[in-house]
Amino acid sequence: MPLKYNATNPNETWVNHPGFIAMYLVLFIVSHFALLSIPITTELAWTFTSVFHSLITFLCFHWMKGAPFETMDEGESLTMTQWEQIVKSPDMTQTKRFLIVFPVLVFLLATAYTHHDNLHFFFNFGFLALVMIPKIPNMQGDVYIGEFLSLYTIKGK
Repeated sequence: MPLKYNATNPNETWVNHPGFIAMYLVLFIVSHFALLSIPITTELAWTFTSVFHSLITFLCFHWMKGAPFETMDEGESLTMTQWEQIVKSPDMTQTKRFLIVFPVLVFLLATAYTHHDNLHFFFNFGFLALVMIPKIPNMQGDVYIGEFLSLYTIKGK
């Protein structure tokens, strides 16, 4: 599949690069093995993996706004999160599908490895909701806690 490059906002297209999914999976697996190397139970390691994955994904794709470099879209991307910039394109790319399905897969793995324990389930489900609710098309552009607790916004020059 050829990469569609957007010259006005390259922040929309870098995630569609063929190496993005491989890099994402390698970082996830290395992080999970790092958590498994800590002397904690496997159940807790899977819950921490799910929680950390959800927090990092939420911050990177649904919280921070703007682009890490100069864009030629006249400041349009400064008010949009990474996810909003990705879904602006009407194509349902392999990366979009991956970013929708992978958190659910992590949740299912964490639930299975925690032997369906209620406490772990509610933690994992809560953090799954944190990542999946902003992906709902009707939620894009809506900021409920982001304006109140603005942690970090990348501003253009």
